[in-house]
Amino acid sequence: MIQGIKLDYISDYTIKEDKKNPTIWKIGVMDSTTLLAMTDDSKGANFLVFLSKVVRIALKGWNNFKIDEKEVEYKTVKEILYGKERDVLDINILDCIPTNIIIELGTEILAQNKETEPERKN
Repeated sequence: MIQGIKLDYISDYTIKEDKKNPTIWKIGVMDSTTLLAMTDDSKGANFLVFLSKVVRIALKGWNNFKIDEKEVEYKTVKEILYGKERDVLDINILDCIPTNIIIELGTEILAQNKETEPERKN
């Protein structure tokens, strides 16, 4: 039986190298039509831009993400992306997340979109 994507599913994710007092990233899944619309962005030099858009859409918050010991506030803005108005991570906040972290988060979000919820739990 094929399992559908539970669009309100949010999981906790920790960056692999973040061992001491880690940041917990709250990542969601993306709807299939948005991912399909984004496929042109996923090729070649645009791949990093593609991953940053994935993170803007699917990152739902965090715990313990700080700059100079001050917690960074999770903030969204309304934007029309790929034909849908949605709440996405404010670009000014995305700018504060190191590029390697955006890449890992984006990759994990895409991986979760390929799995069903029972598979994610195993």
